[in-house]
Amino acid sequence: MHVLQGELRVRVQDQDHQLGPGDIRLLPKGVPHTYRVQSVKGGRFLAITPRGDFERFVRAISRPAERPELPPPVGPPSADAIQAISAAAAKHGIELVGPPLQ
Repeated sequence: MHVLQGELRVRVQDQDHQLGPGDIRLLPKGVPHTYRVQSVKGGRFLAITPRGDFERFVRAISRPAERPELPPPVGPPSADAIQAISAAAAKHGIELVGPPLQ
């Protein structure tokens, strides 16, 4: 993960890391990891994954953009959305562990 803009909190196993623009953190496959954008104005980062496993998962749960700018935040996902994301993750060999970062 290479942070381009904003501030992120990244948890790898049980260690938290604060990342800002220019920072890079390895999030290894098979090691529990998650992140949360801490910046009020959001954040941007690059995620580079080998073999396309994660890319196929992201494409499966994505939908086309409705306009050029990002949509406004809508809060936590619904129970149905969580179930759909979990099912897609399992189909792509990804195990979701929680809870999400607060």
